[in-house]
Amino acid sequence: MNSKEYQQFFDRNDVMVVLTTSTAGLGHKRVTKALKQGLPEFIHEEELGADDFWMQFLHRITSRNFFLRYLFELIQNVSFLERSFALFYRRRLRKHSEDVYQRMKALIQRRKPTPKVVLIVATHFSLAHELAVVKKKLDQEFKLKLLLAVVVTDDSPQELWAVHGADYLFVPSQLTKNALLEHFKNKNLKPIPEIVVKSYPISLSLAEKLTSDQWKEKKAQVSPKGNKQLKVMVPISGAAVQLQYLQAMIESLCQDKQAFVTVVSRESKTTAKFIAWAQNHSCINVIAKSDDRDVVEEYEEEFQRAVYSLEITKPSEQSFKSLFSPQQLGGVIMLFSEPVGRQEDDNIAFLLRHGLLPNEKDATSIRELCLGRIETIDDDLLKRARHWRGILLPMEGAEAGCLIKLLRKTGVLAAMMEFAGFADHPELADDGVAQTWRYLTRQSQKFLR
Repeated sequence: MNSKEYQQFFDRNDVMVVLTTSTAGLGHKRVTKALKQGLPEFIHEEELGADDFWMQFLHRITSRNFFLRYLFELIQNVSFLERSFALFYRRRLRKHSEDVYQRMKALIQRRKPTPKVVLIVATHFSLAHELAVVKKKLDQEFKLKLLLAVVVTDDSPQELWAVHGADYLFVPSQLTKNALLEHFKNKNLKPIPEIVVKSYPISLSLAEKLTSDQWKEKKAQVSPKGNKQLKVMVPISGAAVQLQYLQAMIESLCQDKQAFVTVVSRESKTTAKFIAWAQNHSCINVIAKSDDRDVVEEYEEEFQRAVYSLEITKPSEQSFKSLFSPQQLGGVIMLFSEPVGRQEDDNIAFLLRHGLLPNEKDATSIRELCLGRIETIDDDLLKRARHWRGILLPMEGAEAGCLIKLLRKTGVLAAMMEFAGFADHPELADDGVAQTWRYLTRQSQKFLR
């Protein structure tokens, strides 16, 4: 089934598509936007939002406070603590599902004629748990088939993603599928959703191929022999964490004007001081918006306006931008700050499994370079660097900025830009959006015969 066929299916008036959004970070909005790009422009899909301020607040404070961060990571990594937290949070969500029921009811009532199939695609577990409670009631009330698909936005098999009552769970790896299946079986939760391994859904607009001039510009930025400025993208996370780290790194990176940095951020009380500092810095371009949707939109549009060679980001859902090749608009070299929380550790593990980050030996060599214990990189490491799509940065911001300049000077960034290509593995494709919609089309068609 090609994209035209599944797009025609979603244009039917007896099929209704609902995409969910969440306030808990920008990542879910990025994934929802990517999925939306896979639908035909002329269809009118509905959106259902979730205001999960509690989870957003929890992530913010644990990212900033060392003790709370340790406590939260302990909960995520100790089985009985994770089970207890997941049980409490699931019950809290399912108990407050009436609002979601009323909003879904209103969406369906507005649709004329009444659809036969309502397909909801959730990119956050909070709304997914609430929808799982009310879907049967909506089925019976409107005599339709409501299908709930949950797209897991990290390669992290945390129990909260095990949404009992969902029809489909889309996961980025077989490892996560196996872990979630085990959870359903251990809890004797039936029926078990269909757990589907599909490539991560990444932006279609960022998948566009560079022109020959853009490709030359990109390579020139990382050349150890050239004098082009590095153009660096720095998206600020929804939780607005690690701002001091980023400030120290950008100051180090821009000391001798080797780099020009674009910061894309949400305007808020938490980011106000950082944005004010950045706006007064000659080597920083600031794009700040008050609405999350505008932040995501501006981030993607900026790649259409300028050629970027590097991106400095948290290893959140942005990790999966590593599935772009350097010859695509979004195919920047990914430079990751220290992981915060189990999901970011798991995303790093995904990249390591597929050889897209330096192995332990090469990471040690890079650390030695950062500390000044070595001054050059051997040819064998540079050959291996052609298989990397990212690098983990040091924990100190100033050190991270210094390392980035050393990686260019020693030819590591240039080697990474001459990427050797992805392994032939189903988890590493860049067409996750199309894969997801094709699968959902085939499943939905069964209820229209």
